[in-house]
Amino acid sequence: MDIGVVLNGEARIKDVRIIRHQESPSYLKSMEAFLHQFMGKGPTAPLELKTDIDAITRATVSSEAVTLAVRQIRDRFRRELLGIPSSLPKHNPTTPVEKILLFSTGILLLISGTLAIIHRNVTLRWITMAGGFLFFGLMTASMLSIVQIIHIGLGNSPSPSVNILWWLTLVIGIVPTLLLGRIYCGTLCPFGILQEALHKMVQHPEKIPPSTYRGAQRTKVLLLFGLTALCLWQGSSLPAEGMEPFVPLFTGTGTRIAWAFMVMMIIASIFYYRFFCAHLCPVGAMTGLLSRFSLFRIKPQKGCSSCGQCVAACPVQAMAPGRSSDGTDRPLEVVVDPAECLLCGKCLTICPEQCLRLSRTGIVVQAHIPKETGRRQRDAAERIFIAFLLGALLLLGGVVGSRIAEPPFLTTAQDPASAANDPAGQRLKETLAAAGLSPHEARYWRETP
Repeated sequence: MDIGVVLNGEARIKDVRIIRHQESPSYLKSMEAFLHQFMGKGPTAPLELKTDIDAITRATVSSEAVTLAVRQIRDRFRRELLGIPSSLPKHNPTTPVEKILLFSTGILLLISGTLAIIHRNVTLRWITMAGGFLFFGLMTASMLSIVQIIHIGLGNSPSPSVNILWWLTLVIGIVPTLLLGRIYCGTLCPFGILQEALHKMVQHPEKIPPSTYRGAQRTKVLLLFGLTALCLWQGSSLPAEGMEPFVPLFTGTGTRIAWAFMVMMIIASIFYYRFFCAHLCPVGAMTGLLSRFSLFRIKPQKGCSSCGQCVAACPVQAMAPGRSSDGTDRPLEVVVDPAECLLCGKCLTICPEQCLRLSRTGIVVQAHIPKETGRRQRDAAERIFIAFLLGALLLLGGVVGSRIAEPPFLTTAQDPASAANDPAGQRLKETLAAAGLSPHEARYWRETP
């Protein structure tokens, strides 16, 4: 049985019709009454049997198959044309009061995280992180995603009335980055928070040599531009969906490869600080590029003793000595890379003179830091680090490849000859015409229950 589902611009179901079938007339009569239940269902309706849809008597299996097909069509339409994630937030607000409360909660968490950095308050930062994990992760399952960025490029941004959380994460993720730096990544992203919490389990975390570590950090920039270019070329966000490990973790949806990638990132984060954030997160690459234009940055002020403790304490090696022309162990200028700095505050709290702070101005500071010279032997920690990175890239290739292989939506305008010779295609055109849509302005997917 083939069914056609007609939706309006807000992904509300206008009509559901049988396109092709091999059923008896009596069964079709009961099926028509069953399909009528889907009329008017909105983009956030559960579409679950015994929840908002009643099954056909003595035909539960068929009812489940049809309900699943309608839900898949609705969700794919919502995802590819409206820019709404496949899994909507666990609680999508509908009333103005709910929307105001959600926005206020997000803004309060942002303010709390900012105050924690300004006042070097580690306790407040962890309280804020716990709130971010609960709110953005467990409660709403809404995180800033590369899919959102791609949909902006495709011009498919959803209306705030349909998905207010889509805009909340975008505003909190982008605007503060231009002012302060990557505070969303360092304090509010639930998957980053989980990685940091797991990493604290290791008493003696592994340190990777700067040359290897910084080379790996460039991977996320390549992923950002590569995925964005691929999606814009295809006109769909499909290749990028499912490659972010927080999607299966907080929404419970994803392919086997996506779940395997998520597990690998969690394991890697135990031994290497925020492994996914530092090396593979395309959103982190985007916020890193934006943070290069931030108004305020962590900068040293007067009173610095050039001890170098801040450089040694930085878990993402964002604070590094500047270049030395002769390669000797002489005092080097300390350079803070805003693109990699997560505003975790470790350098602020460890500074004995308390002379590092978020500021628009600062002084030139030098520190006695040994510089890598010549060839060296990789130790076990570095080899495992590289293995994690290569394995993650292979899994990412599988995730993206499976998405590319998934057939895109079909349009009668793209293949008129096929539509003319296909009886199901003709019936679908009739369904579209009955709904007031011409084949040239309609996009459709065919699901077979």
